[in-house]
This record gives sequence, structure tokens and C-alpha cells, in this order.
Amino acid sequence: MLALVGGDEFRPACREMDRALLAALGTRRPRVLILPTAAALEHPERAASNGIDYFRTLDVAADASMVLTREDAEKTELLEPLRAADLLYFVGGSPQYLLETLQGTAAWRLISQQHRGGQAIAGSSAGTMVLAQKMLGAGGAWVDALGLLPGVALLPHYERQPGERVALLRKNLGQKLVLLGVDSATACVNLGGVTWQALGKGRVVVHHGATRSVYVHGQTFTLP
Repeated sequence: MLALVGGDEFRPACREMDRALLAALGTRRPRVLILPTAAALEHPERAASNGIDYFRTLDVAADASMVLTREDAEKTELLEPLRAADLLYFVGGSPQYLLETLQGTAAWRLISQQHRGGQAIAGSSAGTMVLAQKMLGAGGAWVDALGLLPGVALLPHYERQPGERVALLRKNLGQKLVLLGVDSATACVNLGGVTWQALGKGRVVVHHGATRSVYVHGQTFTLP
């Protein structure tokens, strides 16, 4: 499972969405591991604690992996907990810092390998932007991301984006890639293959070429 959350993670508005995500794991007592890497320049301990406390209110075992630097991303003792989790959850923060910290490291190689083997991944805001093929860099231009989801660029907090900015970003992205807009407290969830589902209180908006499609909670769709 791959869950792309538009932001505002670990808040009451996300409870229904996250209960559905946890149920989709098919595990009676799933183990969630919070990765606060994107928040390393701010308050990573607080981000980790918020995630742990939130998932415990959903009756789920949760912990955190404090991989906060590129050096951390090479440390065997910090990578071992990644193997035991049913769901890895990347919090929001700085997408550029998260990309620079993980790209080309042992941590990212392990995460990619385990995801191909069936481990679920969720990310919110910055934590989901980096999973796509392209993301907005520090200068506002599209740059190569980690590429776990090829052919896609993601715009979180979509409800806050002015229409003219979205139009410019679509133009700069080009016609071949899909621009995926996800509202806050909303998730775009891969159900296998090309089938996806919108979950949460907002919208998932798919821009592809000249088309714009909008999906809300429970609706399924395919990505090109």
C-alpha cells in the first residue's frame, strides 16, 4: 500500500481516513513507524511524539525512527526498526531536506526494497512529495524526487493552491506526467496496480494533459 496524504497529519480530521488505511493493511495489530526526517530542522522529537500519541489513540502500536541526517541514514542500528514495521509514515516538513537526507542512502535502498516486498508506506505533505517522480524544489521549480511513484508529481495542501499557480505548475511540468493534487486531511491510496482510492474529508484532483478529474472519499480511479 502507498498512501499519499495532503497534509495536516495526526489531527482529529484524519481519524476516519487513518482508520481506513490501517484496516487496509490486513493486520490485526499493525506496527507503525514514524519517520520525522522532514521535520529535522524544526522539532523532530515533537513530530515523532505527535505521531506516536495519535496512533496509540487508534489502538495501534507506534514508534519512531530518528533518522535525521545522511549519517543517520547509513547507521545499521537505526535501520533495523524499519524492517519490523507494517507501515512507515513520513511526516511533513521540508521536502528538500528530506530528499537530500535520504537520496542514495542505505536507508532509502532498504525502504524501497521492503516496499517492493509489500511493506506499506504513507507520507504527508513533504513526506509524500518526495515519493513521486518530480517535486517542487527550494526554488519553486520541478526537480527529480525519489521516484517511488513514477510518472507523477504531487501537490499537497491542494485546497490552498490558487488556480493560476496550479495552471503554471502544470505547464512547467509538461504533458507526460500526472499532477496529483491532494487536499489536507485527505489521502490518495494505491489499492494495487493502477487502481487508487480517495479517502478523507477533501478531494484528490488528477491533472493529466488537458483533463482534470476530482474524486472524494471512497471513490476509486486509475492513474495513467
